[in-house]
Amino acid sequence: VLGSLYSWHATFGVYLIGVPVGVAAMLMIPETRPPGRKPAPRGFARLVLRSPGLLGIYAFTFAFAVMLYSVAVFLPQRLAQIGVHAPVLVSLYMVVLAGAASVVGLLYGRLRVHASYLMLMRFGTLGWLGCFLILGVAAHPAHIVVATLLLGTANGLVFSAISVMVAEHAPEDLLGRATGLSSTLMFIGQFASALM
Repeated sequence: VLGSLYSWHATFGVYLIGVPVGVAAMLMIPETRPPGRKPAPRGFARLVLRSPGLLGIYAFTFAFAVMLYSVAVFLPQRLAQIGVHAPVLVSLYMVVLAGAASVVGLLYGRLRVHASYLMLMRFGTLGWLGCFLILGVAAHPAHIVVATLLLGTANGLVFSAISVMVAEHAPEDLLGRATGLSSTLMFIGQFASALM
């Protein structure tokens, strides 16, 4: 809406809300390390040697970030090719994507009862494949709605599964480092998606 009323620059002003929220979080969130607990041993190699399965999870995390953010970066251009130019309409596609991911995230516990991590990752990969196939051949805005629904569903499955899998595979004393590396790979994938 801001992009339609003012300019695309105005939309980035919303992120300034994060500055006071970030400062408040730093001041208000207490230290959570139990008293007397020693810091975790250092080193990525130590983490991977103790839990080599994390390498596959990290690779999937990177791929997930590239898939998600490549759509965020290039979807406006794809929509323009089929006649959708209004920023507010373009943003609705991202709302569909995020909404689908949120619903799947809410249902993740129920889904996990009936499916293994591997099955959920396979469904996520199929969702990615379907999304990009549709985006490649879509000739109508409704087709792209279907593609974003598929991507959102896939992302909801994969993000939830990855978060739990990292926690289950990492040694307890290296859990913070393991989840931190997962986040780092997510941001590296976000950066790389714009270059690909």
